Amino acid sequence: MANDQNPAPKVFISHGSEDKERFVEAFAQELRANGIEAWYDRWEIGPGDSMVQRIFDEGIGQAQAVIIVLSHTSVVKPWVRAELETAVVQRITKAGIQLIPVVIDQDTDVPVALRSLRWISAEALDVPKAAAEVVDHLFNVTRKPLLGKPPAYLTTKLNLLDNAVDDTVLNIILETFAELGPRVVIRSILIEEKASRLGISAEAVRDSIYVLHRSGKVKGNLFAGGTWMLNGVSLWVWLQYATTRGLDLDAFRASILADVVNTGTREIDPERFEAPAQVISALLDEFQGRGLLKFSQVASGRIIITQVSPLAKRALAQLTS
Repeated sequence: MANDQNPAPKVFISHGSEDKERFVEAFAQELRANGIEAWYDRWEIGPGDSMVQRIFDEGIGQAQAVIIVLSHTSVVKPWVRAELETAVVQRITKAGIQLIPVVIDQDTDVPVALRSLRWISAEALDVPKAAAEVVDHLFNVTRKPLLGKPPAYLTTKLNLLDNAVDDTVLNIILETFAELGPRVVIRSILIEEKASRLGISAEAVRDSIYVLHRSGKVKGNLFAGGTWMLNGVSLWVWLQYATTRGLDLDAFRASILADVVNTGTREIDPERFEAPAQVISALLDEFQGRGLLKFSQVASGRIIITQVSPLAKRALAQLTS
């Protein structure tokens, strides 16, 4: 894993002698097998060598990282405790050497000087797992998942509301009403299913419907268990929806009024127009509110004009002038 241009990372392993056989030696072997030059005293210090000089000059002094193996026994050993004194730790870190604690006994009392560091837990003395964490860290290998795309509802341009979730939920409600036709009741679970395909949770959908209902944009009733039964949306919302779908509302107003005023039409057939029936009803509601006409909508969906005001002619003239 290393070459002349990228030499193997060097680490010094600080440990208590009691932990050599049960963990440290196998751990050092695993590191070396994976391209880490582990400095382990049993391999490095020969008869007659100065332990202090070899450890500090060749061990710690040349290490990129100091791995401190912590166990019940090592934390009370004088030698290990000396290596873990705050002053020594500060000296090591100031030299640019990383400290990597590896805890092999889970209820070990981690020394104060190391408690601010993230340590590796070698549960059940799992040597390969502990070594893999060190290898990944020193070779800058990340286990972070790849960054995915934002949820679909965040990549669509807002066209009705400023809040992305509310905007998407409202558009789904509108499209569902337009698809199923007028005078229908929609269960919120259907909206939740459609929204889930865009990355919106059921809870977020229910919250949005509550907000939309409170603001008067959506009509319906809330039942036990959090289920909404939706039976419509406001006049303003339908007209805004039509605009965002490219409908020229003034031209559409003129078309409907021309039928009523010029030809004396008394029944509006929604299928004649390239717009949802709800948009036609919304415009007729607008005309009725302005005193231009009166209408009724029967159960079959037929729209019957019951009265036309002289104001309708003037409104048509303004739209077509």
